[in-house]
Amino acid sequence: MRSTYDLWGRLEKELRKHLKGVDTADGLGAKQICEVELGLYLLSQIAPAAPARALWVLLTGYEFPLPELQSLSRKQRSMWNIVRHILLHFKNSRHWVEMLERYSNVDERLRLYDIDGNYDRFTKRTISIEARREDVYSKIAQQPLPHVTRKIHWAEAGNTYLCVDKRKRTHVTIPADMSLPPIPQGHTLSGESSRPPLSIPWDELLKTAQWMDEQLAQGGIRVATGIEQCSGYACISLAMRTVNLFLLTSFNSRERYTSLGWSAPASRH
Repeated sequence: MRSTYDLWGRLEKELRKHLKGVDTADGLGAKQICEVELGLYLLSQIAPAAPARALWVLLTGYEFPLPELQSLSRKQRSMWNIVRHILLHFKNSRHWVEMLERYSNVDERLRLYDIDGNYDRFTKRTISIEARREDVYSKIAQQPLPHVTRKIHWAEAGNTYLCVDKRKRTHVTIPADMSLPPIPQGHTLSGESSRPPLSIPWDELLKTAQWMDEQLAQGGIRVATGIEQCSGYACISLAMRTVNLFLLTSFNSRERYTSLGWSAPASRH
């Protein structure tokens, strides 16, 4: 796990000073200003022609076959991975556009970027308050975040421990004669693990959906599919009939790839 504590350092503190007494209901706080600007800085470095609203695509973790991303250097890909870890909570398109809208309401003296009304073009501004903040974003994007370190107290046989799960509190007693496994030495942080993609026939997914509908029907559970609310049988199956796949062809457009219907053959995935 990586630590984002004190990530923005002096920059966030200075922005917070200038935001004192300012109503941020429609704008953003100091940390959020830094987050939005870091996202726009990443776009300017790896996909400068992409619209401001497209950042969420980079944060999803999927390797979209976009022309803008096919010739990135190792340094650019490293920046992409680091910033994605920091801004993962913006991987929803609606949330990111909302942040851009609120960022546009921030006093222009505090904003590093101007964004047009369609959240398409963004341009760097000349500012006097923390004018070198782009250097801060460059440093953040090029240095992996430090790992979170904390002391772990290992449980021992024969003791009773308090456990808290949200609002629930309970006690767990480990029997004195219980043989506990050896304490792990740590995680392997070097190297990368990769697994082959799963290939699941569409008809198997439909069979599973039908089975889930049957289980829901037996339990009398009402399910909201987004299309209608139904009780029991055919809720999930009905939702799957409307599934459509889209191929992202660029940051600005997408096209329907295929339509998956109820009678999809077993070879379709």
